[in-house]
Amino acid sequence: MMRTRNPAVAMFVFVLLAMSAPSGAAVWTVEKDGSGDFTVIQDAVDAAADGDTLMIGPGRFDDYRRYTLGAWVDRLFHVLLNGRSLTMIGSGEGETVIGPESEFPITEHAIGVTLVYGSELRMSELTIEHCYGGLNCWDTSYLEIDRCTFQHQTWGVGCGVFSSRGARITDCTFLNVDTGIFPGSGSVDVVVDRCMFRGMIYGMNTTSTQGLIVTDCRIEDSLMGIQLWSSSTATLTDVDIETDRMSMIVKAGSHVDLTNSRLSGGDLATVWVDGLSSLTGSGNILRGNDCPPLRIYRSDVALSDSHILSFSGYAVECEPNFPADWTLDLRNNWWGVSDADSVASLIYDGNDSPDIDILVDYLPYRDGQVSNESMGWGELKRLFR
Repeated sequence: MMRTRNPAVAMFVFVLLAMSAPSGAAVWTVEKDGSGDFTVIQDAVDAAADGDTLMIGPGRFDDYRRYTLGAWVDRLFHVLLNGRSLTMIGSGEGETVIGPESEFPITEHAIGVTLVYGSELRMSELTIEHCYGGLNCWDTSYLEIDRCTFQHQTWGVGCGVFSSRGARITDCTFLNVDTGIFPGSGSVDVVVDRCMFRGMIYGMNTTSTQGLIVTDCRIEDSLMGIQLWSSSTATLTDVDIETDRMSMIVKAGSHVDLTNSRLSGGDLATVWVDGLSSLTGSGNILRGNDCPPLRIYRSDVALSDSHILSFSGYAVECEPNFPADWTLDLRNNWWGVSDADSVASLIYDGNDSPDIDILVDYLPYRDGQVSNESMGWGELKRLFR
């Protein structure tokens, strides 16, 4: 996907920046042809003061430098913000590109953009590709990115957030990366809105993140959708996921609230909830292909006003060794069938095996599809996509 910047929009952004920038803030230009203030982005970063803006022209910016920072010894970076607060605006996705031309360059691998030691970056309208990780936000740094593309990274993550100050990622595209967005250990309040993920191993993968918010995003043609583990918490709204293996994994004490979303699974499960985790929500469509829409192991699930639909086999499969006498709340859902016995036949729980100390409460059940009013605005929008 390539979105180039409209000149009128560029002028509007420039004027807006001039009006909102702190007194004394400067605007620097970076142009490959030498017509700007700099030809290398890092030179502009080093010269700029906090609050300044870098307007980056078209072209491929593959320069990199070697730095030693704490435990990082002789690491290579295309762009490094070390305790700086800046805005970077490119000429459009696919027009301004950070990274080498080849996915596997003969030269050493460098990280795309990195923020450390309380840096702040607002970045838009550019592409990061073929890097050893696209963008990383560390420690107490803060990140806002808008209308950027992360693609074909040589290793790892399109955008990694490991900061207690959070991040906001909006209208971005992630293509052919191991993991699109990784809110890592210690990250808080990461917001992901209106983003597209395609060709991933994981669209998003988390560990020990708190307050992740994902809205109006799509993950497709990928192995896994979203994985939350190690006591992560997240709210997902109006999310579409279609994957080869599993759409969502909630594990190791994590919690997810899922609303007005559509998930379609692959060959393992649509949603797998494991390891004393929990899943709540309403207004969803969970569709299994050759797998159960819900696979539950030692965890709690409460879903209502949703579609839980199995193509073949069970719609809910509970696994043994759960703490004794646990009941899952799956009342008021549509199962694709119209009588209680048929619904019961789609559920594998303690009624089917003495080894499973868990029961599914499915009564009352919906005797027809959930209405658009109950499904919410997000599900209604999908009818017109």
